[in-house]
Amino acid sequence: MDRSGDADRLKLWQTRIFSSVWITYFSYYLCRYNMPMAKGRLSETYGWDAAQIGIIFSALTVMYAVGQFVNGQLADRYGARLIASLGVLGSVVMNLSVAFLLISTSADGLHSKTLLLMTILFWGGNGFFQSMGWAPMVRIMAHWFPTNMRGKVMGLLGTSYQFGGAFAWLLAFFLVGHYAQALGGDWRAVFWVPALLFAVVGIVFYRMVRDCPEEVGLEALEGAGEAPGTLKGNVLRTIKNPYLWVVAASFFLLDMNRYGFVNWLPAFLEEHGTGQIGGFGFSEIFGIVLTYSIITADSSQFFI
Repeated sequence: MDRSGDADRLKLWQTRIFSSVWITYFSYYLCRYNMPMAKGRLSETYGWDAAQIGIIFSALTVMYAVGQFVNGQLADRYGARLIASLGVLGSVVMNLSVAFLLISTSADGLHSKTLLLMTILFWGGNGFFQSMGWAPMVRIMAHWFPTNMRGKVMGLLGTSYQFGGAFAWLLAFFLVGHYAQALGGDWRAVFWVPALLFAVVGIVFYRMVRDCPEEVGLEALEGAGEAPGTLKGNVLRTIKNPYLWVVAASFFLLDMNRYGFVNWLPAFLEEHGTGQIGGFGFSEIFGIVLTYSIITADSSQFFI
């Protein structure tokens, strides 16, 4: 057996896997952070108030939480590559459905409350499919990278959602702002343009990624690919782990603040600022994102 050749192939595959996973999870945010940017247009066009828009936002986060509990188990059973790809497909379909719904009903006067209910259902579905991203991605990385590399690798992977969120905001602001106002486009493009971009990335992901080294004729890495237990056993093991409860409580409080900003900051800036991208100073956004990403990427030096 050519150990040197296998080591070289493994490095090439690790680069391929990491870059594909990073870009794909970056792109997941294109179809998650776009709704908050459309808040002002939705209110103007359909007369929905902040409480009604808030229900749409909440539908995504609630279904995302439900999906996180379920989809990690599905990734163990059916393969992370498949589940993550289904997440891309489902999120694309939900975003296109919202776009089609809003475009097709803008002229024929579908009752505002009926339209709101359908939007809530679609966006809740989007939240469920969005939750198919992170857990399967982590599963893939665990198969492809040994234990002594995971702290650094996962820290670097964590930068994907920082830059992905920032880019999603930029794209959405452009579509509902300059594209719609200066170029005469339809602001509902904020749903279908990210969906089409995400679909392209999803196709590339499915073609480029494999679940584990064994699928390409390489040996399994030490400590990777442990056989999944039963659903009941996994759930009991999870809820009995006190450290996970501490982490879960921390993330609960963190995301209350995070999604408060994500969902309502764009509307606040539009109402109290210039309503344009330049009014917020996206150089500051990327400065914050870059600083956080550097800290996250290097965190393994201190905490792993």
